[in-house]
Amino acid sequence: MKSFLLNQYSLLESKIFRFAIVFGGGIFSFLFLYVFEPYGIHRVSGTEKLITVALYSGIGTIALALQFILVQPLIFKKYTLLGTILWLGLSFILIGATSTGVNAYLFNNGVIELHRFIAFLGIIFSINIIPTTFIVILHYHYITSKRLRNALQLNESIKHNVTRKNQEKRITIHSQNKNNDLEIALSDLIFMCAADNYVDVHYSDNGTIRHKLLRNSLSSIEKDLHCYPTILRCHKSYIVNKEKIKAIQGNAAGYKLKLKETHELIPVSRSLNQKIATLLN
Repeated sequence: MKSFLLNQYSLLESKIFRFAIVFGGGIFSFLFLYVFEPYGIHRVSGTEKLITVALYSGIGTIALALQFILVQPLIFKKYTLLGTILWLGLSFILIGATSTGVNAYLFNNGVIELHRFIAFLGIIFSINIIPTTFIVILHYHYITSKRLRNALQLNESIKHNVTRKNQEKRITIHSQNKNNDLEIALSDLIFMCAADNYVDVHYSDNGTIRHKLLRNSLSSIEKDLHCYPTILRCHKSYIVNKEKIKAIQGNAAGYKLKLKETHELIPVSRSLNQKIATLLN
């Protein structure tokens, strides 16, 4: 369960979703408050009612805009399912706080009382928890299903793709330390990954899997090998040989590459998710 909740999940990364929850939520709250008249709104009518509803929904919308548009990019470095749930829950608490403040200003001589805040939270959670949970679950399963379908299609493409063998092509992977370069057949290269100030090169040597640490950066090596179309920078920390890709796994967290001759799953940068099919062909 813990690992499931810590899966990467991109809903909050969507600007469309963030703007929808801010401004869509503002419109919904205005209509809901105007029609059902909670929070003491039933005490007023006409223009006064319109102003009261506008204060509740307007200040709530400003609070959500600050949370989702201004503060969120400063806090989130990695988006997970658990983080999404907690962040949405915080938005309910924030709306409860703003509603309590507006209610105190309009109907309680500016006095904020804890029991009113708890009452507002109860109303807000009861209204929003079911549709919000439904949206998150629906989106999570939609993204997972979409990436699984894409992975299956790509796997079929990999199976039927006849690649040219590069046994005769040899490449030199340079090290910043003199006399420590690695020269191998291109077809023997499996993948490379960043390891602090080094690059860990994994390759096949007459059927034996070996690896060698070279003092260099992935960016520098990528630049050196850019003329080889089978070399793919799939992640900020990984370069793979496309000829070694055996299968692709996909879920809501993104894609991972399964390579021949190794059990390690190689992550694909989320920025490449939309064009992974093109990159692999």
